[in-house]
Amino acid sequence: MLLRQIKYFVAVVDTGSFTEAAEECFISQSAISQQILSLEKELGVQLLKRNTRRFVLTAAGKYLYSHGKQLIGEIEKLKDGTIRAEASEGGHLKLGYLAACADERLYKAVALFKQQNAGVNMQVISGGYDELVAMLTGGRADMIFCLQRHVVAEDYAQQLVYSGPVYIEISAVYGGFADGQAELEDLKDVPCIFVADEKKQSIEKEFYTKVLGYNGQIIFARTPEEAHFMAAAGNGFCFASSGQNRFAGDGVRVLPVFQNGRQLEKKYYLFWKKDNKNDNIRAFTDIALKAYGAQ
Repeated sequence: MLLRQIKYFVAVVDTGSFTEAAEECFISQSAISQQILSLEKELGVQLLKRNTRRFVLTAAGKYLYSHGKQLIGEIEKLKDGTIRAEASEGGHLKLGYLAACADERLYKAVALFKQQNAGVNMQVISGGYDELVAMLTGGRADMIFCLQRHVVAEDYAQQLVYSGPVYIEISAVYGGFADGQAELEDLKDVPCIFVADEKKQSIEKEFYTKVLGYNGQIIFARTPEEAHFMAAAGNGFCFASSGQNRFAGDGVRVLPVFQNGRQLEKKYYLFWKKDNKNDNIRAFTDIALKAYGAQ
């Protein structure tokens, strides 16, 4: 029996809905249902009596809910106390980021934060979207930098760091685009290069196709640098951080992307738990806003 499963079960009971609990826990409804079923199978008891639209707790379910909620509270106290103990020795900041969102501006924000807060123990970790959310909800990251996929639960804060047009890098060997822009529909026959390691490819593919509505072939690069090289080699197109890109020219074009005549936009956010009292969260947020020109 995993603590994560208990948290999912308590969330389902608290919200009275598998759908709302899934949004609160940043996972799919099918995934949270499967976790509850796995928990029941492991314990050998039925926790919920289900019908088509609602459920009621069994005696075992009531017991697990009462004691499980108390256990989660104690775990949170233990975690907060541990974090405060470290903070008393100079402070810390654990930042998770989505590789596809990282560029020189995020690098600059990290470097400036460390320069201004030399005594802070800073850790920066890359991950896929679902992995980052799990890090945040599980207390393994103070904040994460990524796109927004789900409605943010009330327990979490978000700060829009950057909103701007979407650009791509594409080899000049691909004809067309005479007007200096690319319509998303016209790119369906050109492979799209995403950055993801082998274990996260299916998750990232689903995410980005939903976000951008791109239905063409998708190929993967392990790092942003590899994606740039693949685009230069004519293997497909990859996303550029801006219209003024160091890879533009010499056979590579950087083009704005449109859909139905309207230019696509991307939005980068920082997310953190509202009850996280780490002062370094606000400090890094302010620096990131300046690095991305939002202030």
